[in-house]
Amino acid sequence: MFCVGHGDGYITFAKQADLVTVRLYFDAVSRDIVAGFKIAQQRGWLSPDNRLLVDLRQFTGSVDWGAIRELRALGPWIDDPAIRNVCAYILEPGDMRRLLINVLAALYPVMRHRSFTEETAALTWLTEAAEAPHLSTEDRHLAFHTG
Repeated sequence: MFCVGHGDGYITFAKQADLVTVRLYFDAVSRDIVAGFKIAQQRGWLSPDNRLLVDLRQFTGSVDWGAIRELRALGPWIDDPAIRNVCAYILEPGDMRRLLINVLAALYPVMRHRSFTEETAALTWLTEAAEAPHLSTEDRHLAFHTG
């Protein structure tokens, strides 16, 4: 596990088997978010074999679309439809950032994205999605769902 940032906002990364859990806290700044993902990449944590869980429940910062595009370069396999890329997001009930998942799905169309309000449900879906047959392009666009 490691952390990037400070008390006003930070991001943590933890890896257990093929699951990478990322948690954003308070006003984590884009610079720290990108730096954290670069460290995870250097450690080999960002790979097509790993599932990704992103917890945004305590994140109060803003979305930096430039940083989101910058993160794309850290996973060159992200556009390979032969690879099962899955990412679950945990949000508070009623969180309008669930709409952000639609935008992320458009930026990363081959990856399967889904938002949840409960971590257990997100983990179950990540396991099932990683083991499921590959989705067609049409199914990928329908993969957005809040559970």
